[in-house]
Amino acid sequence: MKRYKQFIATIIPIVGLLAAVPVVGAHAQTDDVVYEPASGTITIGGLFSLTGEASSFGTQAQTATEMGVEDFNAYLAEQGVEWRLELKSTDSATNPVLALENVQTFHSKSTDNILGVLASALVSHVREYANSNDMLIISPGSTAPNLAIPDDSVYRLIPDDSNQGKAAGSLLSELGYTAMVPVWRGDTYGDGLREKAVEDFVARGGAVHPGVRYAPDTPDLSIEMNLLSKYVAEMADSCRIDVDDGQDCPDGMTHGIEHTAIFLISFDEVVQLLQTAEREPVLNEVAWIGAEAVAQSGPLIDDPIARTFSEDVGFMALQVLTSPGATYDDVHERLVSRIGTEPTQFTYPAYDSVWVLGKSILKAGSADPRAIKSVIDEVAAEYSGALASTELNEAGDLANANYMIYKVEGGEWVQTSARYSVERDLLTAFEQPTGSVPVGAVYPLTGGGLSERGPHRLASSQLGVEEFNSFVKSLVLDWQIELPYEDSQNKPTIAEEGIKALNLKKAKVVIGVPSSPIVKHVKQYVDSNDMLVFSCCSTSPTLTIAGDNVFRLAPDDATQGRALAKLMETSGIEAMVTIWIENDYGNELARHTHTSFAEVGTVEEGIPYDVEQLKRSAGSEVDTLAVKVQKLVDEYGADKVAVLMISYDESLLIVQEASRHPILDDVRWFGAETFVGVEYFAADRIANEFINSVEFTALFVSDDENENDVRERIVERIREQFGKGPASYVNQAYDLPWLVGLSILKAGTYDTEAIKAVLPDVAAKYSGALVSTELNEYGDMVPLDLAIWQVIDSEWVEQGTYSLATNTIVPLQ
Repeated sequence: MKRYKQFIATIIPIVGLLAAVPVVGAHAQTDDVVYEPASGTITIGGLFSLTGEASSFGTQAQTATEMGVEDFNAYLAEQGVEWRLELKSTDSATNPVLALENVQTFHSKSTDNILGVLASALVSHVREYANSNDMLIISPGSTAPNLAIPDDSVYRLIPDDSNQGKAAGSLLSELGYTAMVPVWRGDTYGDGLREKAVEDFVARGGAVHPGVRYAPDTPDLSIEMNLLSKYVAEMADSCRIDVDDGQDCPDGMTHGIEHTAIFLISFDEVVQLLQTAEREPVLNEVAWIGAEAVAQSGPLIDDPIARTFSEDVGFMALQVLTSPGATYDDVHERLVSRIGTEPTQFTYPAYDSVWVLGKSILKAGSADPRAIKSVIDEVAAEYSGALASTELNEAGDLANANYMIYKVEGGEWVQTSARYSVERDLLTAFEQPTGSVPVGAVYPLTGGGLSERGPHRLASSQLGVEEFNSFVKSLVLDWQIELPYEDSQNKPTIAEEGIKALNLKKAKVVIGVPSSPIVKHVKQYVDSNDMLVFSCCSTSPTLTIAGDNVFRLAPDDATQGRALAKLMETSGIEAMVTIWIENDYGNELARHTHTSFAEVGTVEEGIPYDVEQLKRSAGSEVDTLAVKVQKLVDEYGADKVAVLMISYDESLLIVQEASRHPILDDVRWFGAETFVGVEYFAADRIANEFINSVEFTALFVSDDENENDVRERIVERIREQFGKGPASYVNQAYDLPWLVGLSILKAGTYDTEAIKAVLPDVAAKYSGALVSTELNEYGDMVPLDLAIWQVIDSEWVEQGTYSLATNTIVPLQ
């Protein structure tokens, strides 16, 4: 009993358990219907494939379910709850007709909650009867996509095969196969998975033969394997490109046997199938990829012919990835002890199905399936046991969908490090790092310049690292990112020293590095030391260099220059003057804006400044600005003149000094993207009054389409840490560690050349805080439309969009 108390303590806090208990013993009421309360012995049905094609899985699922009942009953005893679960099991023989007969028998005995129905063909056959008779079925193994039906009587603690189809398509494509020949059992499961795998593989550019469909109870598969051999040869000899009818395929353009694979969907009949395939020479030369019902097949390993054939062809199989929950290790250890071998992935949802059902009865206060259905989604979302999560989607199937890859090697099934994430459409490499992988960060945290923004961006990157590491953990991989960081003080030489220090800590990739002058300064060291820089915010066009080691999550300022010019033109501005920081960023943005605006208006000679000089003599610089603005106003009128300010945190000095000149308060002011979202103007009374008065307007990358939970978490983290809203580029700062981490997962190594090779594909598919992180040939973010932001009543308010495609300003409707 002591061991069991320790086991219970890992499941859920006692306070949470007691909160569920008071409903027990009372009549449950749902939708104004009163149900009999849970009491005495509650019988649940167990419908297992103990014989037939799925028996190797069914017997394990039965053992796991029995163990779940034992543990749940012990839990009830611990809590002083008087009713208990009792499992009555029967054999479906993997036969749909017999399965329905068994379900009808259960119902006649008022046993309406059924567990263990593994095969989709069985679920499909009993579903209508269960619906019509208000029964409940929880399956640990049915995956057919056509059974993903909301609001029916079937719940499945496993993802449907629309997800496995994507995993199959990705695996085949990533391994370099361009042609696929499917062979599958002709039932609901096989037909559904075959359809989804073909659909995905074709979408990735693959070619597919119609393949071979066989009846599940076929006694001899010789004819089918002979056909498969013929079809594989045909596919290998077919052309990889479209050619006109009657034309020969160009030399070297056939798929070839080396780029052709068989996708196999079967149950335990896989042994008979492979024994027969072994007699066909061409089937010994082609690659074989199996579905999840084949992976970890004990009968395959136990049969010497099937095992040897599988090793010779490098047989691989997909398997649902079980992300371990709080009780996984305990459940795994005891299952191994009982079944004498490594459990398949179907055993864990079989075990958890008891807990989800039992806790639903507790919460509903009744064992009536209708009452259980009213609470099961909530219970499943909160429960964590052998599985890390049993949360269900809208169809009542497991929401979490990841896959792993097994291969037959050394006479046994071996789990590789390859994982497929449906959410990310990412197939990881077969080998992965271990332990901590240092990814450095450099941000200005002190010293002025961008130091108001640097801490916000670092905090956002730290959140990105935390959440990426949680993602890696969900894939059951044994590594994580650590984020050592250095303060650049917004000074190029100090930033370079920081990067050198990070290099000594084995950080080959450095994120952050927001300023273009600093990126330009450190670039030579980074390139020569085989390091990579992922900048959140650098935008200077002088750094648009193909093939180097700098990547930037911001479009270059040629786009912003055109957009600022168009914004001023559309606002009725005919003459402008710029005050800007004299560095690579400021010089380039000013130059591109001036060039574009000169086509439609007058560009007065502006005022470049050195930050340190400005701190000593801001009044003098702004006095000069006032003189230039007065000259333009005298010629064009105040409503036709604008000031463009390109600066960092020192802009507060500029604005404070500008407030002394009435003429500077009479014209419109525009700013660079560095201003959007900053709050330091509002914190200063003089600056706040001035910025509101001049209708200060700036641009930033438009990403309204991507409002999501990620952004909310970033804002929440920064408000918690700093007591105010986030500065600009925090979304980019969050996404940087994700892009680095996903690239490591895909490459399978922390080697910088390998990361560079996979990064474009990773960045094109990734979606996080940003609407898109697609990179161009220079390693910069592909330009997007720019949102127009204006300070109104001391708040940044979005006013419209600059359309990149049409070079127009589009006001908000």
